[in-house]
Amino acid sequence: PSSTRRVSSYAERLRVNFAVIHGELKEEEEREVDGRTSPPPTPIVIGNGTLPILAPATFACSFPTPIPPYQQKIKPSLSLVGSVKNKIAIILDDIIDDVEPWCLLAGFLKEQGARKVYAMAPHGILSGNALELINLSHSLIRSS
Repeated sequence: PSSTRRVSSYAERLRVNFAVIHGELKEEEEREVDGRTSPPPTPIVIGNGTLPILAPATFACSFPTPIPPYQQKIKPSLSLVGSVKNKIAIILDDIIDDVEPWCLLAGFLKEQGARKVYAMAPHGILSGNALELINLSHSLIRSS
């Protein structure tokens, strides 16, 4: 929301229209350690005979309804709100570190019809092989 307000402010001052990319890039996601991937409690073994008796697992608290199974996070695909067809697109952010998402977004905007795509950020960290990726990108316009 604050990003949209900032872009809207830039667009008003420049007297241009703006479009917003909504959704998330489909990247390989590491499973977060938030409890959803925790193993279920282990049953307690009672007795020392050849056939142990399994007692039901015990919880520290009771739940009124069953706990739903783990569901993988579904990321919404990218969608464009507005039009960039036959226009120059400018991607704005406060910092550029890993440029791969920027290159993917630039390619997405080119697919949507943008003539050129510029990426702007006041803080360019550009870690790793960022400069090489920018130079190999056919979607981002490079400038110093």
